Amino acid sequence: MIVVTARFTLKPGVLEAYLKEAAPLIEATRKEDGCLSYVLHQDLKSPDSFAVIEQWRDEAALDAHFQTAHVKAIAPKLNALRVAPPEVTRFKPVA
Repeated sequence: MIVVTARFTLKPGVLEAYLKEAAPLIEATRKEDGCLSYVLHQDLKSPDSFAVIEQWRDEAALDAHFQTAHVKAIAPKLNALRVAPPEVTRFKPVA
């Protein structure tokens, strides 16, 4: 299994627009072969800060995710609402 965290901050005042744009991406991603979990989390102390925590069966499933039509169509719109690109980290379980 591969666990991915993608941390990012939204531009001020775009939260509703971001959630509206992200909803179809989240829904489609959760249906992908190899996606075990895909959840958007909001920071309790900083409401413009988020983390997507994802679990994928393997690297091949994660790599295929980035080639899907929904990622290619929606990711640029989401990136335009962020202060900077997400900080993405990949993990593997060890214990």
